[in-house]
Amino acid sequence: MNFIRRFYAYSSNFCRSVIEWRSPFTVLYVLAVNAIFWSIVFYTSHETQAECLLGIAATIVFWDILLSPTHNRSVASQICYWPIQDIFRTSAFVTAMAATRQLKMNEEEQAFWLACSSVSCLLIGPV
Repeated sequence: MNFIRRFYAYSSNFCRSVIEWRSPFTVLYVLAVNAIFWSIVFYTSHETQAECLLGIAATIVFWDILLSPTHNRSVASQICYWPIQDIFRTSAFVTAMAATRQLKMNEEEQAFWLACSSVSCLLIGPV
């Protein structure tokens, strides 16, 4: 059991250091995110792109509201404080939703730039 705890602590610290850009493996992380982003942009349909953007937005909301520590606050106050807690995650959510809207309106170029800014905010945010 102690081995599992140590392994969890080590892997958690390792993942956190990669995401927060404190590890040499961050380069591989950014390259993987970049490859996934461009493969979705070039090789999928508009419907799949919209689903991916909605998935990003939903993940941000559910992670920040449902899975983050509440510090003895109610869910209603957690929802009210959510937009001002982290400007990068809020910006990523708003731009992902705007990119989805632009895709539905067949404005691909604006949707592309909004999606780029959303992914950039998610990559820069933990730093």
